[in-house]
Amino acid sequence: MSYRESLGLILENCIIILAPGPKNLTFLARYWLPSKLKFISEAVVSFQTHMTTMYEEQKLAFSAGEKDSDNNLTTLLVRASQEAANEQSGGLTESEIYGNMFTFNFAGHDTTAHSPQFYICPILPRGEARGAGCNEAVTTGLDLI
Repeated sequence: MSYRESLGLILENCIIILAPGPKNLTFLARYWLPSKLKFISEAVVSFQTHMTTMYEEQKLAFSAGEKDSDNNLTTLLVRASQEAANEQSGGLTESEIYGNMFTFNFAGHDTTAHSPQFYICPILPRGEARGAGCNEAVTTGLDLI
C-alpha cells in the first residue's frame, strides 16, 4: 500500500483507529477483526513503515553530511534533532518526530480539504461570479463534469 493510500485510509477512519489505539487495532487484527478493520490495520502498519523509512533515510543523510537534501518537514525535524543531540541538549525523540510528522500530515490534509469551502460557498449565490469562475476553470483546463 502506498504512502498516499495508507494516509488517506487512516484519515477517513481516524476515529475507528483512535478508539482502540493503533497498537491494539494491529493486535486485534491478527485474531478476530472483520476484513474492513483488518484492511485499516494494514494501512496503519504501512503508514508506520513509510514514516520509519523516511525517518531512517533522513537520519542516514544527515550522518553522511548531506546538506543539500530535501527541505521538507521530515528533513528539518531530523536535522534539528540530530544537531541538538550532538550538542547534548536533548533534541526531539524519535517518537516525537513521528508524532509531529503525523500531526502535520493530518492537519495539512484537513486544511486542504476544507479551505475551498470558504471561498466557493460565498461565490455560489452570486450568478456573475459563479459564471466567471466556471469560465476561468474551463479556460485553465479544469474538467468540471
